Amino acid sequence: HDRDLLLAVASQAAIAIENARLFGEQQRTAGLLAERLKQLDCLSDIGRRAQEAPPLPEFLEWVAERIPAAMRHPDLCLAAVEFEGRLYGAPDALTPHPARPGAADDELAVPHQMVQSLRIGDETVGRVYVNYPEPSPDRPGGGQEFSDEESALLGDIVRRVSGFVENRRLLEETQQASRRLAEERALLRTLIDSLPDPTFVKDRNSRFALSNTAHLRTLRAASAQEIIGQTDFDRFPQELAAGFYADEQEVMHT
Repeated sequence: HDRDLLLAVASQAAIAIENARLFGEQQRTAGLLAERLKQLDCLSDIGRRAQEAPPLPEFLEWVAERIPAAMRHPDLCLAAVEFEGRLYGAPDALTPHPARPGAADDELAVPHQMVQSLRIGDETVGRVYVNYPEPSPDRPGGGQEFSDEESALLGDIVRRVSGFVENRRLLEETQQASRRLAEERALLRTLIDSLPDPTFVKDRNSRFALSNTAHLRTLRAASAQEIIGQTDFDRFPQELAAGFYADEQEVMHT
């Protein structure tokens, strides 16, 4: 009977140990899943925010404030974005940790700080800093080390931010080019209207595309919009318009 009792106890102990192991694995899996979901939420939020196309300074400030919540220790984490000489986020995120006691003079406690560059092509346009500060009365749990998963997450964040910066730069360049073109057209319009002689431009189908003030008076038109898209056949007798058309087409085909 004692032997049977010992076997039963051993069996129950083995079951309890196995259940504890499975529970521990389940807890670890749940923790990893929660961390991954937190990271995906961060990337999704950055994508949605980018689609809203906010001003660049506002977006960079928002990103610096959003990053810590995606890290393992959000209450301890500091983040900042440096771009074109300006800093967005927590300035202390740029502060490197001192070297460990006994380490070489040039050795920094790198695991406590991550730095990745914002790049457009081969050009470095800024940097993103993420830091677990040294322990302090306000942060007794400081000095945590970053995991490989956190480093990979920062890489994904930096790529998205770099893409947003590049798109904003292209948009600004396009807008500047459009403004310059509008200014040049306005100047050309002023110069053409100042000419005393009738001056006009036609497309390949001999339709009016531009007309100055003197030419509008000749055609007795109230505005340029009245004749744009018309031909001489809309303003002159058929025989005269046919002669104009033949001359124009000959010039265009030579």
